[in-house]
Amino acid sequence: MEPIPCPFEKTLLSNRFGCSHATRYYIAERESGGCDDPDARARCLRLLGLLRDNARFTLRLRGPLGPLPHGMEMKVQYGGLLGLQQVVPEAAADPARVADIHALVSQAEAEFAGLEALPFNRIVPQVAAYEHRRARGR
Repeated sequence: MEPIPCPFEKTLLSNRFGCSHATRYYIAERESGGCDDPDARARCLRLLGLLRDNARFTLRLRGPLGPLPHGMEMKVQYGGLLGLQQVVPEAAADPARVADIHALVSQAEAEFAGLEALPFNRIVPQVAAYEHRRARGR
């Protein structure tokens, strides 16, 4: 059985984010994150697409969206999930971690009657504010 890649794989592999549908798998020496529920994955893909579209100005992107560079993708995924956690009242247990991405997305979808209705004007500033850790010097 071939694993289904998780849209928020980068966040899962950081160990600061978790998901009730996450699976980890290894190909040779590479660790990857997958999803065990196709419906949950589709919902996360839709959210990630909306986050990318709404963060275009913040990321200074013009033209059609293609694959983002690693740093920008990290900002969208980390900042987007942390921002989403701030706008969902029941979700903010720890402001620097998301315990269950699937539960957060489900709560947000129920709270705002769909992912398209999310208050991106309150979420995108977290994308802009997120800074990934710097590489350590030797």
